[in-house]
Amino acid sequence: MKKLIVILLIGMISGSIWLLSCSKRNHDDDCGPFPNKFKSTGVFVYTLKVDSFDSLSRSYIFDTLKVTDTVQFNELAIQLTPEKSFYIGSAIRQKCASSVFNEAYACSPPIPYSDEQNDYIIITSTKDFDQTHKIGKNLTDLFDVVILDLFKNIIYYRMSLQDYLALRPNTKDELILILKKAPEKTDDFLFNIQYSRTLVSEQKLFVVESTKVVIINN
Repeated sequence: MKKLIVILLIGMISGSIWLLSCSKRNHDDDCGPFPNKFKSTGVFVYTLKVDSFDSLSRSYIFDTLKVTDTVQFNELAIQLTPEKSFYIGSAIRQKCASSVFNEAYACSPPIPYSDEQNDYIIITSTKDFDQTHKIGKNLTDLFDVVILDLFKNIIYYRMSLQDYLALRPNTKDELILILKKAPEKTDDFLFNIQYSRTLVSEQKLFVVESTKVVIINN
């Protein structure tokens, strides 16, 4: 009998804490529902210079490039950041968890992710880059990509842009394209980028361009 009373008391106390916790969080309106998905409605482009890279923290430092600034080829970076429209998907967290221990987690805003796929990224130049990369030729093979995906905790992971696109990845929070080959001659270059994404049967193509910069041949 004593054991039963103890169990009942524990249950009543736990239930009270749970109700108070839910009531407080709902009253403060910090318990959702929160948007947990996004789709891209555009792409912001920034032309940058790689200033430094910290291999320990895997963080880059960039400078903004102005028109006709001069850079070494491996210093050129083009940042692509999707313009996001947030919405609530089918799998959102509940306002109040069924467990006191899960309550704090359940009421934390989720990190939004995207169901979109990057079908392709095409990069072209307004001038001949070298003998095999003429005006209008796709330059994707000349670039690496640095990936930022907060939902998957991918912090500035670098890989070949071609290998990245072969994975048919979902839209990331940020992509930074870094040139990995020098042009045939020192010249000013402007790059056009076609960025495509598909969400279910809806496909969008965004076209942006970099700032014109002088890339040194060396």
